[in-house]
Amino acid sequence: MKNRLFFILSILASVTFAKAQEIAVITVEAGASDRYETPVSLLLDPVTFEPDSGLVLYEWVKKTKIPVLSQIEQLPEGRVLSWILTAKTVSGGTREYTLEKGAAKREKVIKVTDRGDAILLSSGDDKIMEYHYGVMMPPEGVAYEYRRSGFIHPLWSPAGEVLTNIQPADHYHHYGIWNPLTGTTFEGEYVNFQDLQKGLGTVRFKAFNSFVEGNILGGFKAVQEYVVFKPGYEKTALNESVGVKVWNVRDEEEKKVWLWDFASTLNCASESPLDVNEYRYGGLGLRATAEWNTRTSSILTSEGKTRKDADDTNCRWMFCNGAAGGNKSGILFLSYPSNYNYPEPIRVWPETMNDVYMNFCPFKNKNWYLEEGKDYTLRYRIVVYSGEMTQERAEQYWQDFANPPAILVKKGK
Repeated sequence: MKNRLFFILSILASVTFAKAQEIAVITVEAGASDRYETPVSLLLDPVTFEPDSGLVLYEWVKKTKIPVLSQIEQLPEGRVLSWILTAKTVSGGTREYTLEKGAAKREKVIKVTDRGDAILLSSGDDKIMEYHYGVMMPPEGVAYEYRRSGFIHPLWSPAGEVLTNIQPADHYHHYGIWNPLTGTTFEGEYVNFQDLQKGLGTVRFKAFNSFVEGNILGGFKAVQEYVVFKPGYEKTALNESVGVKVWNVRDEEEKKVWLWDFASTLNCASESPLDVNEYRYGGLGLRATAEWNTRTSSILTSEGKTRKDADDTNCRWMFCNGAAGGNKSGILFLSYPSNYNYPEPIRVWPETMNDVYMNFCPFKNKNWYLEEGKDYTLRYRIVVYSGEMTQERAEQYWQDFANPPAILVKKGK
């Protein structure tokens, strides 16, 4: 009898102890869209001030509590807890989690490595991208003005193909994935930050603000300067904060996908404003590998436009499927609804250009006036994949980005 009583008391004690460890119950609602491998984040400070090292996230699956990989970042707004809504969650569905005290498993899956003139983002042994902070000089015999820093190249597919191109002979000022402003007016004079050969200005890397590595995400924040060249001196017109964050997700077949967020925040570096003139180039753009051309690639936008008719239209997302290194792969670009002039105009090279160039260009059909004392942010999500993208999956990715799942929190007792 005593043994049985002791056993019952032990169970009650363990239940009480388990409940005492519970900090919050978290419900994630899929909403009107199906979700698959969707990143989600929660501002943690309103929930708990428990040290990061003492927090564990669990999911309840068929009445079983399963540990979930999560990661905590220290951001300006406070600590943010992030995890992946793994596998598929159907529209209208929910996922139930608990945040508890305990020792969480922390690994560096998404890593950042300094390579001397560039930082490499990788996942395990797989390369994702390099961000060049060192100045890339032009090929021998090409004008010195074409030099540049602050761009992404190479960008690799999950299968290892290089999908970007820099300094091609037809446009030496093209740099993989980059986001310059083109025709602008600064202090009464025309300045071009894209066509470097004009010698009027450039964009250059200044410093890194932070790096992050972890089992859910990894990336960096850097400062870039928009520099105006004047007779005998130079002047910084804009400061730009660039953030890249890669998420540890997979596709429907459990293959790796490089899903990453790109944010650019511009502000005037002096009392002088900058007027970005209406122009067909500039903004977040891609110069793709030379292996992608009119025969080996295809483009589709959220509005159903292809390479034949996509130029001078507006869209929420666009992707290019192409063949490189004997394999199929592609890049999907997603635009955020708060971006200037959304849904954004796009520039897509016509088929007569053969090679692939495409970019979001919010000032393609209207000026953009940047005033001193204000921040101007453009946000994008990029999905790099092996195989092919479909219209349905692209739309699902966009819903994840623009209309993420709702997160409801109930604090534990």
